Amino acid sequence: MIDSAGEVLLDTLVNPLAEIEEDAMAVHGITQAMVADAPTFAEISAKLHALLRDRTVIVYNLPFDSKILLNERRRMGHNVGRLKMYHARWEDLMLPYSAYVGDIRDNGDYRWQRLPSGDHSAAGDCQAALEVLKEMTKEKQ
Repeated sequence: MIDSAGEVLLDTLVNPLAEIEEDAMAVHGITQAMVADAPTFAEISAKLHALLRDRTVIVYNLPFDSKILLNERRRMGHNVGRLKMYHARWEDLMLPYSAYVGDIRDNGDYRWQRLPSGDHSAAGDCQAALEVLKEMTKEKQ
């Protein structure tokens, strides 16, 4: 997690308390050995809550991230709806970026764009998303 200036607020692997699937390892390169001694989601949850509370949170591909966060919060016994998660306002950067690129499908919808220069690490993808946001807003200034 980074702020709008690119300063790192949180950068840690998380032990998923489950086996990492081979397909997922092939994408992000994170192995079981790498997360063995990492904190669990429950162990970082309070810090995450403090960092996210009452903020606007911009993510790239919100459905993916929100599914993981909601599943982890449910595992902890929290019964929280999607819109109230961490009392934050959630925005998906992938949707406006797809419109910005302008690649339209036959059905008239914008084709979802991969995150340019994202490396599937949390910190790397955060920095790449910030660069996309800067690119999109540069023209409006």
